[in-house]
Amino acid sequence: MFVRDDRPRRQRQFLALVALLLALVVAPAVATARSTPAFTPRDERARMPQFDPGDAGAAPASDLTLVGSLALPGFNGDVWGHRGFAYIGTWGAASNYPARCPATGVRIIDLADPASPTLVGALATIPGTSQEDIYVARVATPHFTGDLLATGIQACNRASDAPRGVDLWDVSDPRAPRHLAFWESGPAGSGAQGGHEIDLVVRGDRVYLGVAVPYSENFERRGDFRLVEVTDPRNPVQVGTWGAGIDGGLTPSAGQTFFGHSVRFNAAGTLAVVSYWDAGGLLLDLADPARPALVGRTPYPPGTVVNHSSWFAAGEALLLTADEYAGPQGGRWGGLRIWDVRDPAAPAQIGQFSTPNAAAGRPGGAFQFTIHNPIVRGTTAYVSWYGDGVRAIDIADPANPREIGNFIPPAAADPYGYFPTSAMVWGVYSGGEDDLVLLSDINGGLYVLRTPFSEPQCFAETGHCVGGRFLDFWRERGGLAINGYPISGEMVETLEDGKRYTVQYFERTRLEYHPDSPVPYQVQIGQFGRRIRAADPPAPALPGASYFVETGHNLDGRFGAYWRANGGLAQFGYPISEVIRETLGDGREYEVQYFERARFELHPENAAPYDVLLGQFGRQILDGR
Repeated sequence: MFVRDDRPRRQRQFLALVALLLALVVAPAVATARSTPAFTPRDERARMPQFDPGDAGAAPASDLTLVGSLALPGFNGDVWGHRGFAYIGTWGAASNYPARCPATGVRIIDLADPASPTLVGALATIPGTSQEDIYVARVATPHFTGDLLATGIQACNRASDAPRGVDLWDVSDPRAPRHLAFWESGPAGSGAQGGHEIDLVVRGDRVYLGVAVPYSENFERRGDFRLVEVTDPRNPVQVGTWGAGIDGGLTPSAGQTFFGHSVRFNAAGTLAVVSYWDAGGLLLDLADPARPALVGRTPYPPGTVVNHSSWFAAGEALLLTADEYAGPQGGRWGGLRIWDVRDPAAPAQIGQFSTPNAAAGRPGGAFQFTIHNPIVRGTTAYVSWYGDGVRAIDIADPANPREIGNFIPPAAADPYGYFPTSAMVWGVYSGGEDDLVLLSDINGGLYVLRTPFSEPQCFAETGHCVGGRFLDFWRERGGLAINGYPISGEMVETLEDGKRYTVQYFERTRLEYHPDSPVPYQVQIGQFGRRIRAADPPAPALPGASYFVETGHNLDGRFGAYWRANGGLAQFGYPISEVIRETLGDGREYEVQYFERARFELHPENAAPYDVLLGQFGRQILDGR
């Protein structure tokens, strides 16, 4: 939700609505790793986007069914799911302090029977603080192997002596969590409130946290974005920082406020989107973790338009951002924006979605009909929307998102007297090992929903079907054109790292399910390009080409354009050869280039974009098993 700005000017501006408080959410392929979704981008940066309800008023065919719930009265924060457990944080307010700062920590809930969730413990119950945002992931480093939980810690009252930063826990056994370390974001009493929204990424053999520390620029003269290395989670170390004013030279216009509220990584950890409130979504290049650099910015229209949080979609070709309003602005509450970010230097808004209540500016209490947090699974966005519950939105055509389901919990009273007696859905999570969707309601607690994934899609051409997560990924990452037809069913196979995984082969790819990887990167593409052809020795960098020091090879021309437009690093991997000439299976010679996961072939007899074709690596590997 909100982080409080207690400077006198901001207090005067927002006292009529609420004491300004600010909230949470939770990513991540390189800045060039863009997958092309099924849409034609329209550059709408010249216009001032407005939220239109579209056909959201029509009763959707709901794909969300209530399975179970657990009452957790009052001030519940965000929710995360991991290995059959739910984790729900706690919010806190400075008004009526400390009564409105319950500090009940991160509650741990067993979902073994999702119809009867069971509270089994809590962690980070630090007096005087909120524990709003949570991330849990399985990590394996030379220093730590296990389930790592991070939660942002903020002082409910900035002037108090309460600690502030990020608390780190080992939850490999959720019933017996073990404290690892506390990373301090700044001084008590005079500094910013602490770590608000966070994200985690595994980058090679290192693990990083992205932490938003709102108003650090104001109170501590350092950036609101912090990059913290937690490769050894017992010894977290800040390695980078960035601020919109200090480092980016950005200045708010009249009536605007700039502060870092939320962080979202790309899969490779080389790009971070920092939701910087009225400054919009700021895209930071993290190629050098010690020196984050601004590379792009979502072009919001003039005025107070708050960027609360974000989530990548469509192979990171898209970015979804949520505009959270404490009350109606310009006759409407905040809604969802969808951006084309294939060129991170020039994000362009291409779509939008709002509920009827939000679009109409329906009167309500603080935050009652505004959007909060989005999370994406395949081509479905699940969005928490306070009094409008959770909305399931189909973004397969991102220029025309459509609601396909919703769930609004029963109204519950806030025992602390801050929020309206209403459904107040704060967090939503989807991405575990099942088809459950988890909701956290500020007033009510946990709700467990079930959503049917897409029915399997079968292909007469090969006699095989694809469904579930693999179908989500297949559709999101180019479908037939990029991956080809399925040529096997799902199977369990020992892969190159010696571990067993559920996999499925397609003509050009092998999809692998890695349950220990951070959400939403559990489905991955097999890196068997090196099995087809050993990597060539490094080549010198060529003028005007993209040169990858990781493998020592260049990328340019039609192959470079195709690589960038169709998934980049996340889809194809690094180049492992230069452009060479090779005789292929049809007996003809072509220009080709090898990548970790693909072979590009130039067929000049075809018109673009069909002049670049992909080798059928999946079929070759499967046939050779």
